[in-house]
Amino acid sequence: AVVSTQSTGNSLPLPRRLELSLQLKMNFSLEKLHAVERKMTVEIEMILKAAKMDTFSEMNEGSISQLDKPLLARHVTSLVGLLEENVRLCRGAAGMIDCLKTDQIGAQKRLVELQKDQFEKVQETVKTELETWTDLVRKTSTQRSQAAEKSIKSAVKLLKDEEKRAKNLMIYNYPETELDGLDEMLGHWYTICTLVGKKSVADLKNIHRVGGKEPGRNRPIKVELESSEEVEFMLKNAHKLRTSCRSNVFLGPDRSKEQTNAHRKLVDELKGNILRDPSKHYFIKNNKVCSYDIEA
Repeated sequence: AVVSTQSTGNSLPLPRRLELSLQLKMNFSLEKLHAVERKMTVEIEMILKAAKMDTFSEMNEGSISQLDKPLLARHVTSLVGLLEENVRLCRGAAGMIDCLKTDQIGAQKRLVELQKDQFEKVQETVKTELETWTDLVRKTSTQRSQAAEKSIKSAVKLLKDEEKRAKNLMIYNYPETELDGLDEMLGHWYTICTLVGKKSVADLKNIHRVGGKEPGRNRPIKVELESSEEVEFMLKNAHKLRTSCRSNVFLGPDRSKEQTNAHRKLVDELKGNILRDPSKHYFIKNNKVCSYDIEA
């Protein structure tokens, strides 16, 4: 039986639509359609052979009237049956397409509804999270502002300290006496400048020893100059002291507490390297212990 395509609308309940879809699949298949097509082709070829023609376009009333009537009647009857079967198959295909289309529309509608529901849930979740974060930011904004202000002040102070220390020079192990007053300090400074090749001492702002007095210890001398360029010149030429009358005196930059601790570790590393391998000359450069072979 042929199933009407009008019986597959959305008004039918789902079990009935599934039943109709199964029935339509039973009434139609591509194999059946191809089988009918082959049978019709065979019938037409037999008619052409009986009329002694090569193609269907050569057939006309005259050629048909010359055929044997009983033979022609059998072929026509067979073709009519095949045409009816073909029509039934096409109707089944149309019904199946209609069912599939209806099911697809329903599935798309359910998908849209599901997506809408999920979107609304996501919106609500995002809204709740935003409200939570807004409240948190509002409560912590003052703390963050205070922390940022403190951090900026600390960075500015550190920068100013670095700029100030860049104009200072430290003199280590210069012999200290009981009479080390200002005049003696100026004399020490003049001696150091002469030994390293500094021609002018007019850029001196202040000079004094740092730290408390200890028996047998020469306190470092801090020298405050007008510019960091003068400090760089002194450090660059400090090696000249090694071959002078003050070979035990050495110069260094004015370091912070953290920098001093880091430099002390480098010095300890340098001394350890000398003990392990005295065949090399060791020195500190760019915050690293470097070395080269001593020529024999």
